[in-house]
Amino acid sequence: MHLGLRDLRQAHASLAARAGALSPERRRQYVAVLGELERAAAAGDLPADPRAPIGTALLDTFLENAEAGRYRATTTATGPTSASTNRVRIGCLNRLSEQAGQPYGLRHRTPAPPPKPGTSTREAAALRGYLRAQNRRPLLDDGHARILAAIGICLDTGGRSGELAAIRLADLTPGLRAVRLRPNPQRLAGPGTGPGEPVRLSAATRDALARYLLVRERLVAALRAWYALHPDQGVDPNHDFLFVSLLPNHTGRPSVEGGTPLRPEGVPLHPQGLRRALDRAALRINAGRPRARPLPTMEQLRRIIDGPPGAG
Repeated sequence: MHLGLRDLRQAHASLAARAGALSPERRRQYVAVLGELERAAAAGDLPADPRAPIGTALLDTFLENAEAGRYRATTTATGPTSASTNRVRIGCLNRLSEQAGQPYGLRHRTPAPPPKPGTSTREAAALRGYLRAQNRRPLLDDGHARILAAIGICLDTGGRSGELAAIRLADLTPGLRAVRLRPNPQRLAGPGTGPGEPVRLSAATRDALARYLLVRERLVAALRAWYALHPDQGVDPNHDFLFVSLLPNHTGRPSVEGGTPLRPEGVPLHPQGLRRALDRAALRINAGRPRARPLPTMEQLRRIIDGPPGAG
């Protein structure tokens, strides 16, 4: 192996510069692995010179130490990294080395975690019935509106969280009768015959979407008003992403008045943020209906096996 840290950085830059080559989540994973390599070099476990090749023995040592949690970016977490993280690390190193022209061909050192159980046909039908029933009742809160719309789209399309997070208003056809997904580059999938083709939405999903869009418009209107007072915060007030945040958070940018102001709700959600937000909402709703069948997580939703999308 003749690749150094500089070669891997350049491979990442090459992938990142290619339009559509990396999802935001995959980009963060590459950055995390490169950060581990840099911390290993700073600790003296890899060559300090980024041009120096990282040989097989050094790479094996790096992987052992990384799996033990030695190269974490934060000291708040302790202990070994998870099996999923270990497999992502191997996958990133293999892909970066392929891009650099000298594939590592590393084998996974930890077994794949068992897949979570999918949603059965009966559970999918129950979810559709639940969605129809909820559409006839008052919303509990903004999070309730958002998760109902997401459940409907996921039931109808089987989309992943990254694909749901990428949906824009322009991807919804007139009358909310269909949605165009933007498949992740790693999989050209879905119910359509090609990327971007419209997928029919059920009546229950259309009703849930219509209610959520009213909530979304209110949230984004607050974002636009806030932007008028904070134009230096790097926020796009005219974005058209479908799924948006419900709570304020820090922009991370100092303002001209000093400090880092809180930006309001209404900003687009990244895939991981969307998945976590919807899972939290499911837990909250489940807690309020203990006798009902619990709503599944997003991962379980996308594994639905009840035949043609959009049925019902």
